[in-house]
Amino acid sequence: MSSMTGSSDEVYETTVTRLAFGSCHNRRLGEAHQRKLTNRQYALDNATLSNNDDDGRHTVNIWESIARTKPNAWLWTGDAIYLPKKFKGDGPIQALKDEYDQTLAIPQYSKFVEGLSHGIFGTWDDHDYGGNDRGKEMADREARRDLFLDFLNVDKKSERRKRAGVYNSITFGEMDRKVKVIFLDTRWHRDLHMFPSLAASKVPLGSVISCFTRLLSATLSSVINTAGFKRPQMLGEEQWKWLESQVNESDAQINIIVSSVQVLTTNPVVESWGHFREEQLRLIRTIKDLSGCILLSGDVHHAELISIGHGDELLEVTSSGLTHSCKDPFYGRLCKPILESFSSHRSFDGAYVLEKNFGTLDIDWNQMQMTINIHNFEGRVKIQTTRPIKSSKRWTLHKILELGEKNKIPFSSLFLVNLLILVFLLKKLQSNLKVVSKDIKKS
Repeated sequence: MSSMTGSSDEVYETTVTRLAFGSCHNRRLGEAHQRKLTNRQYALDNATLSNNDDDGRHTVNIWESIARTKPNAWLWTGDAIYLPKKFKGDGPIQALKDEYDQTLAIPQYSKFVEGLSHGIFGTWDDHDYGGNDRGKEMADREARRDLFLDFLNVDKKSERRKRAGVYNSITFGEMDRKVKVIFLDTRWHRDLHMFPSLAASKVPLGSVISCFTRLLSATLSSVINTAGFKRPQMLGEEQWKWLESQVNESDAQINIIVSSVQVLTTNPVVESWGHFREEQLRLIRTIKDLSGCILLSGDVHHAELISIGHGDELLEVTSSGLTHSCKDPFYGRLCKPILESFSSHRSFDGAYVLEKNFGTLDIDWNQMQMTINIHNFEGRVKIQTTRPIKSSKRWTLHKILELGEKNKIPFSSLFLVNLLILVFLLKKLQSNLKVVSKDIKKS
């Protein structure tokens, strides 16, 4: 099948009523958390099996909680694997293969996959691509693509193995109960930010420093847009043509667009489409007439509901952090203040979750509505919203906020705050290095 047609890569005629989705799965963190929970007293009486665990009290692995929701299919929205920390820069191909193999061998995950009626599908983000924050500059992209497709059990002869990227689409159901899922690849063709990320470098705290450089890039974006600079690309023209054909030929009642990075956030610290403003607006123009359109995203290590427009709102659901959240690292206390500072894009106050999480999309075909849930590690619903299944033509382009727009503190003030935070982190790093140096001398 040609990658330029609007036909889906895979078609399932049976109707779906529940899809589950999530991102950011670090196998080692998941295993460490499982050992911790297993050692607790309440989990020592063989009560870790999910059959009699409706309240999630005895859950030791998030795949048990996801399995209890009994979805028809699982949608990866990015970062299915993370390489060990010993690998700096671009991850070796063999290391990626080993990590995929070990993830597939997780007992709870393999059992979950076997129980799905329709299977697993998805796209990648930077970590399963092989390098933190990486884009088109990544080496050996074809080999990395094939490993990811192997992980999803895509046929060796599939046309998808000839594409410049892992973008793809699937359709579930038929007639008036059809769901189309379009997965975008935001890595293969993506240009660098104005100030390139240091996350994949050997610079200490490179990923933290990159939050600062993204903020700097966003601050200067207006200068870039008015000074005649070449506008950075996210998808690449081939993928854009493919997406346009997928949209134009869709007759589905529900259309799900999956982007590994957030599309509508106003938070300039995280990777997002907002750093590629022209690409962001082009995406919204492309999908604005789709019936029952909803965006899914990952990457940021928290969950969030984002919406724009009036009447039929365009909804983006971010579920990120199957095994970890943004509040876990030593700088985790900054997570909530940053999210509270950048909230103008959020569907309602408090529409975010700072726990390990996954999402479900429940479809009621009789009532013609869909319910979106964000669940915590134990499977409890933390935030929920319901949307009618109907055309979303009434939301308008001028409602799409830019990075930093209409938030609680001035953009310039946040830039200064981040600069102070960066100085603090660098001093902390310097202090830690001094401690390490003293320990070495003593030994």
